[in-house]
Amino acid sequence: MTYSQIEKARYFIKKIDAVHGFPEMDSFVGELRSYYDLFFNIDLKVYVHNTVASYNTQFEEKDKASIKSFLESRLDENDTYKTIFEILGLIDEGKESFGNTNQMINYVSKVYYSYNDKIKFDKTTETAATAPSEVFNLGMIQVDENMVNGIINKLRSYGVSLISQPSHAKTKSNPQFVINNTNTATASVSVDISISIEQAKQQVEDAGFGEQQYKDIMDKLSEIENIGKSPDSKGTKWKKSKEILKWCTEQGIEIAKIVLPLLPQMLG
Repeated sequence: MTYSQIEKARYFIKKIDAVHGFPEMDSFVGELRSYYDLFFNIDLKVYVHNTVASYNTQFEEKDKASIKSFLESRLDENDTYKTIFEILGLIDEGKESFGNTNQMINYVSKVYYSYNDKIKFDKTTETAATAPSEVFNLGMIQVDENMVNGIINKLRSYGVSLISQPSHAKTKSNPQFVINNTNTATASVSVDISISIEQAKQQVEDAGFGEQQYKDIMDKLSEIENIGKSPDSKGTKWKKSKEILKWCTEQGIEIAKIVLPLLPQMLG
């Protein structure tokens, strides 16, 4: 199946629950037959009981079950198809969240934690996904339709990329090669966060904070750098980041603007 064919299967599965009575079922089945052609060769009651009077609710429910079974069996042919079906559900959920800030915030977090190991999200999205509610309440981070649209586009691109890969291919990794990659990635993270910390320190220098506030910010930046460079797990780093987030909410928006963008890099 192609990506568009999986989209179409999802469309039919969603639509079937809204079909009621003989005329609607007759039209719906006609749409299915037109799309699937010879593949749609299942026995349905609507073919035999083809009048409003003879096509009752019981026949309708049996036909719906048969059609759902046909559509779901096509998705069951491959795990990738089912993954793309789930992604399409998330895309619809994102579109439905437009106009509701809380729903968009929850959506960003949901998608990030579900797919951050498969999709590369930008730093702003990572920060929004991992930030506590206090940050949003204070207006330090904004989640809008542009951010949600960006996530939807990334989900769609990831889904399309999955369908272009051989589903049966399984590459066995060389253990030593994996270790080397991990070491290289860790070194890269250390370099990246060091550069970002230096840039943040320059921002603090330029901002003209008071002596004690300046010292507190510099100490916090050093703490973030040390956590980022440490070999701790992402879970452990996340626990430490909550304290930093709490500290940011207490300091105000100017400091938060400098510190918060560093957290996704710190988490690695």
